[in-house]
This record gives sequence, structure tokens and C-alpha cells, in this order.
Amino acid sequence: MAARHPGGALAVVLTAVLLASACAADRSAEAAPGENPPVELRAAHAQTPDHPYQVCGLEHMQRELADHPQANLSLEIFPSGQLGSNEENLEEIQAGSLDLSVPGLGSLTIFDDRIGALETAFSVEDQQELQDLLDGEIGGELIEPLRTTHNVRILGPLWALGSRHITANRPITSPDDLAGSAMRTQQTASSRATAEALGATPTPVDFGELYLALSQGLVQAQENPLVQIDTANLTEVQRYIMMTGHVVNVSILSMSESTYQELTDEQRQVLEAAADHAAAEVNQCIADAEEEILERWRATDAIEVVGEDELDMDAFREHAREVYTGEDSAYAEDWGELYLELTEESR
Repeated sequence: MAARHPGGALAVVLTAVLLASACAADRSAEAAPGENPPVELRAAHAQTPDHPYQVCGLEHMQRELADHPQANLSLEIFPSGQLGSNEENLEEIQAGSLDLSVPGLGSLTIFDDRIGALETAFSVEDQQELQDLLDGEIGGELIEPLRTTHNVRILGPLWALGSRHITANRPITSPDDLAGSAMRTQQTASSRATAEALGATPTPVDFGELYLALSQGLVQAQENPLVQIDTANLTEVQRYIMMTGHVVNVSILSMSESTYQELTDEQRQVLEAAADHAAAEVNQCIADAEEEILERWRATDAIEVVGEDELDMDAFREHAREVYTGEDSAYAEDWGELYLELTEESR
């Protein structure tokens, strides 16, 4: 399975880490014994200011850092893609020009294609299973090396975004119903593969343009978690939601390794505790929001909810398996072996 680890980028990152370490030593020398030098961290994300990632996650971290003034840490937040897309934020972290971001797990494929296998359709059953994978051998092979190869550290547990479901203007009960239909995707290979795994034709559309694309018929279907669908008011331009739950959608609190190395031991402890608590807050906020959204949709008939028991889930799973592992699969080389391993463990 091929992975992308550009030698030039590696040299740049290693140089940045060495320089950061030197700066940390200088700062420690300047600080009085037992004191922490002041550090203002900059965090960026692509969600809106009222999204759980902002309100329940990063703002929670802000408050917790303020509750530990001796650590001398503060956090400035830039929502709504002010500092770029998820992938651009990761590149900024790699370069050391941004401290923190909350991209989707699949965004890490800009560093290693193999990570896309963790965001494939029907590969895991729930977030806990995915967390266990990242905490184990698979995470040790795919995620942990990013600290040294790309200056990217994963801080704390996964942040929920919610399982992804299909919406369309007609009922979709099997992959055959999506044949020939344009489904909105992101620019990543894992997103394009998801559309194919569901039976549709992948069509890249920026999330900010999705409402218009659906209203004009440029795409006939899309797939997203409930919170994203509700936030973007997609129920105004889609009549059905099929509760496939085909991808466990999570994000990661990413941090510049060079920034992390500049912090004192006490600052690291305070920051890591805040990250742990923020993840728990986000996960609860997402769960509460999904419950409220479904209740509201059903009460107002905003969109017809088609339950999993009304869908041919076996057909969806078999079609996905063929797309990811079949003889003609464009994804088998990078993901096929791991996909088979994951799906066998999930059964």
C-alpha cells in the first residue's frame, strides 16, 4: 500500500522541529524557575461559530485554560474556514504557522493515503471501535509517525461529527437506486470512494455550495451527518433521508508538534486535560443535537426519515466491499487489505 512521505517536506518539518526545540530551550532559560512563559495558541476550524466544535469544544478549552492561570496558556479561535480549509489548516500546522485545527480524520490522507481506509463505508460500527483502532497497532502505524514526518500531533480522543446518511429527492433503498445519480463529494479520495461504494457517481462540490447545487439539480444526492444536514438547511432541498450510517464521521484535534515541544511539562498537562474534556463535551453535544434534530424533523415533516430496517443494508455492504477490494477497484492497493481486516473484525 503506497504512502506519500515527500523527502523535501520531511526535511523542512524536521528543521522546524529542531528550531522549535531550540526556541523552547531559550524561553525556558528566560523564564524564572517554576514559571511558565506565556503562550497564545491559535486554533482554526471549518465549522460555523455555533457548531459544537466551537461552542462545546474549542470554547470549552478556552475556559479550561483560563481556569489554570499558572499555566499561562490562552487560545484564539478562527471558525468558518477563516484560515483555510481543513487540508490547508493541516499544511499550516505542518509548517508551524498554525497551532491547532479540527479537521476530519480523512483529511490526513494528504499525508498518507492509507489513512483513508479508516473513513470507508461500513468499515467500522461505531466511534469507540474507531478510537480503539487509533489507540492500537493501526494508529501506531498510520497516525503516530505523523509527529516526526509531518509535524502533526493528534491531541486527545476523537471528536464526533456523527454517522453519515444519504439524502435525496426520492427513496433510496439499495445501491441500484443510486446508479447514474450524481452524489456530492468532497475533494478527497475517500469521499469520492464513498459515493461509488453507495452506488452513485461522485461529483465534487464545496459544502458551502451544496444547497445551491441540490436546488438546481447539479447533484441529485448527498451524504452527511445529521448536524451538517441541519446546519446547511438541506431539508429545504431534499425530501428523504436514508439512515444508512455508512461512515462513522469523526474529527481530530491536530496540533503542531513543534508548538507542543515549546511548552513546559505543566503546560502540556493542562492542555492535554483540556483536550480530553473538550472531546467528551463535543461527543455529548453531537449526541444531544442528533436526538433533537430527528425529533424536530419528524414533528414538522421537514424530511421523510427512512429507517435502516427499510433499507437493503446487505446490498449496500456488498457493493461497498466490491468497490474497495474488487479486482477492478481503484482503491484496493491502498485500502483493500485493511478494509477487509476492519470489516471482518466488525462482523
